[in-house]
Amino acid sequence: MLPRVTSNDKGEYRFESLPWWGKYTVYGEDDDAGYSIFSNGPAGGGHPSEVQITPGHPEAEFKVYLPPKAGFLQIHLTNRRTKAAISGMQIDVKSMDKPESLLFSMGCDSKHVVLIPPDKDVLLHVTAPGFREWKESVGKGKPIHLASGTRITLDVQLDPLH
Repeated sequence: MLPRVTSNDKGEYRFESLPWWGKYTVYGEDDDAGYSIFSNGPAGGGHPSEVQITPGHPEAEFKVYLPPKAGFLQIHLTNRRTKAAISGMQIDVKSMDKPESLLFSMGCDSKHVVLIPPDKDVLLHVTAPGFREWKESVGKGKPIHLASGTRITLDVQLDPLH
C-alpha cells in the first residue's frame, strides 16, 4: 500500500516514514473534489510531480500543482427489459485520438461517480455482468467530452444476455 496523506489547514502535505527509498510520484486524489489518478494522472494527460528519496537525500520539499478538475459522470444503469436498477458496472474509457489505447478501466457500483479526464474527447464503454454492452457504446464507444467540473448523468439501459 502506497502512503497517503491529507493536507493541513495551509494546504501542506507531509509524508513521514516512507517505507523505502526510491522515486515517488505525487498525485492529488480526492474523488469528491474531482481529482483522481485516472482523470488527472498520466492517463488523463496530467504531469504529476515526482521526487527521489535516497539515504543521502532523505527529505525533499516541492510544490504540487493540481490540474483542472475532472468531469463528473453519473450513470443511471437499468435493465432495458425490466427497468430494474443494475448494481454493478464495468467502465472502459479510451482516447478518441487513439481508440485502441485504454486510458482506464474500472469495475464499480453503478451509483459511483466516474471521473473523466477534463476537456478531452474520450470514448466510453459500459457493460455489466449478465448483460450485453450498452448499444451506444458498442464498437468504437460513446463519444464523451466533459469540461472541467461539469456534471452529467447518462441514462443507460442494458439488454440481458438471455
